[in-house]
This record gives sequence, structure tokens and C-alpha cells, in this order.
Amino acid sequence: MEENKTNLCVVYARFSSSDQKSELDRQLATVVTAVTQQGFTVSKIVTEIGSGLNGHRPKLKRLLSDSSVKQIAIEHKDRLMRERRRICGIGSTIPR
Repeated sequence: MEENKTNLCVVYARFSSSDQKSELDRQLATVVTAVTQQGFTVSKIVTEIGSGLNGHRPKLKRLLSDSSVKQIAIEHKDRLMRERRRICGIGSTIPR
């Protein structure tokens, strides 16, 4: 039976430094649980180490530019970037 592609979801988790492995594990567990409880299937898990204050997110940029990725689940919006008006230095702006 083929997976319903509209129910597929990529889980993205970011943490600031490599010594925060337990934080990463907690983030992933929280998001994966929430996603599956809402009826989605986790198709991929992407993790990235980096500050929330700059836009250097090569893995997130690849996700955002991948037309096959329809849904990305995150624990909190600051996992994308703390500056809400610009995401990942790609020039995208989120309206206030």
C-alpha cells in the first residue's frame, strides 16, 4: 500500500551547540509524538547545529527548496530562527 503523501511530514530540530544532545533528543521526541498523534507520518528527521541568531542553516535551506517537502514540523518557531522577519537568510519575510 502506498503512503499517502499528503500525510508525510519532515521533522526539523535545531540546537545551538553539540553539547546539547539531550535537548535535541527531547525536541525530537516531543515533535515526533505530536506529529504522529495528529495522524502524520514522519518521512524524515533533519537535525542541525547552529545559533538561532544567524541564518546559516544549509539543511533547512535544502528542505525549504525541496518541492517534494510539503510539511515541516518544528517544536517552536525559534527553532527556525529567532529573528522572525527573516528565515535562514534566504530573504523570505514572514508578515507580522
